[in-house]
Amino acid sequence: INAEYGGVLEPPNAWMWTIGPILAYSLERGMRICRGNEDTVLVMAVQHPGDVIELRMKKNTFNYQAGMYLFLNCPALSSQEWHPFTITSAPEQDFVSVHIRLV
Repeated sequence: INAEYGGVLEPPNAWMWTIGPILAYSLERGMRICRGNEDTVLVMAVQHPGDVIELRMKKNTFNYQAGMYLFLNCPALSSQEWHPFTITSAPEQDFVSVHIRLV
């Protein structure tokens, strides 16, 4: 028994198991903040039947694949509130679109 560490057999090593996830989380949050500060140009908003609205945005450097989602924010309502939406346009199109059901 090692008296230097309060009677435990080995020195504390929890930092080895937490540093990796903390760094990965911090890196992801930093990237999201940097990418979230980019301005987005709304090209078209279309009202579809059934209380569905389609938002088409200009695609600058945004690369995506089928099945991916994006986060949208309306700063006029809340600058800290982001909502995930599935991308409904094809990657080959020159715009990014999402369909939102109004409630």
